[in-house]
Amino acid sequence: MALEIFVPNTGQGDSTFIEFPNGKNMLVDINRTDVDVDIIEFLRKKIPKKKHEDIEKTCRRINYFVNTHPHEDHIKGIGDLNTDEFYIDELWESGHRLYVPADQKNEYKNYYDFLALIVKLKKRNAVKKLRAGRTPTYIGSTAVYVFAPSSYVVDSKSREEIHNQCAVLRIEYIGNSILLTGDSDRDSWETRIVPQYSDDKIENGKRKENLLKSTVLHASHHGSKYFFVKSNDDDKYKTAMDKISPSFTIISVGAGNKHGHPHRIAMNIYREKTKPGRVWTTKDNKSMYFAFKNDGKVEYKKDLDYDDLTSIKHEAEDSGSAITRAAAILSFGISEEIEMELPNRPPKPKREGYR
Repeated sequence: MALEIFVPNTGQGDSTFIEFPNGKNMLVDINRTDVDVDIIEFLRKKIPKKKHEDIEKTCRRINYFVNTHPHEDHIKGIGDLNTDEFYIDELWESGHRLYVPADQKNEYKNYYDFLALIVKLKKRNAVKKLRAGRTPTYIGSTAVYVFAPSSYVVDSKSREEIHNQCAVLRIEYIGNSILLTGDSDRDSWETRIVPQYSDDKIENGKRKENLLKSTVLHASHHGSKYFFVKSNDDDKYKTAMDKISPSFTIISVGAGNKHGHPHRIAMNIYREKTKPGRVWTTKDNKSMYFAFKNDGKVEYKKDLDYDDLTSIKHEAEDSGSAITRAAAILSFGISEEIEMELPNRPPKPKREGYR
């Protein structure tokens, strides 16, 4: 099997869907819009509704829902998961709580829907607060690392402080990995993540493993420049990118957004530090797909429309022997990256709400 990663184009926001080799799935953030891919409709296509004997429910089952931080463009539509149609086994969250002025509560519907989901899942002990560390959690044979937030996350009125401590995850399978950076900023990488999780960390006189090296970088904050600069645009921090050294950089961003994302400073550095021609944005390159195969190869495809994205079904591979898997791991660094070819499809009428 393969670790499959779907990056739907949902406009100005983030949502990533992952299918693990052991059959489990994970949704990282949610951003329901009608810009291109309606994420709820996408989930209905990817997760069959069926009877689950262990929970005695007929539903669409999301094994892990991860929220990097509870800002609008990472939780939009969360209330649509809090229904009998969907069942979430575990919710992983940063632990942030927003300050909402009393006269603005009606503007925070998605945030209160998020809190309602947490209250519901806490009743069956299904909520986990993410905390950084070098020891991964395993989902089958896939390692999930958490590099942020730190253990001292507190309620905050500041968007900047929440971005500074939003969740950062790295998911690794057979030597290939994707780094999901949420809206993390330069300060979090310069002061904590790189010193703690790269080979800059020295313990007992020995350098630790560089855990940041990743095949795919899911770029921070829709291509914001604040991954690289603070107040002075001439002072650019590139060490994090040197440690990550991605083969692909992907940016979830909406066309014509009011924030000016992606910023030219960020795009220039991503292009400088990523393999040539491998920096893609959802506003220009639509939805994307990656498969990390159990032989160490990477399959990928960009410029996917909704029908192509939802029709991708990775064929089961020979599970292989321990020797095959070991060889794939040993060959990491020279893994083959293959652009997928999809069958030609006759044009279909556009779905309602699809542009």
